[in-house]
Amino acid sequence: MNFDTSTLRRFEDTFPVGVRETRESPLILLKPNGTIAWASRAPEKDELREKFDAVNDVLLLAWAGQWRTDVFLVTEDELKKIY
Repeated sequence: MNFDTSTLRRFEDTFPVGVRETRESPLILLKPNGTIAWASRAPEKDELREKFDAVNDVLLLAWAGQWRTDVFLVTEDELKKIY
C-alpha cells in the first residue's frame, strides 16, 4: 500500500516538543497491511513507537492547537525530537 502524505504538515512548521505525556496529542500508526492503531496515553505511545517501522509505516501526530487540530507526519528523526 502506498501512502500519499503530501498534504500533511511537516515538522519544519512550528511544533511543540514533549508530546509523550500530552493526551491531547495522540499518535496514529498506519501499517501497509491496513492496520491502524492510535494511542493517547504515554505507555500506549511508547508501545506504538516500538511497533513503528520508519521504512514502511506512516506515523501521524494530531496536535490540538488553539484554533484547530493539525496532523503532522512523524519521521524517525522527528520522533526522537518530540520524545
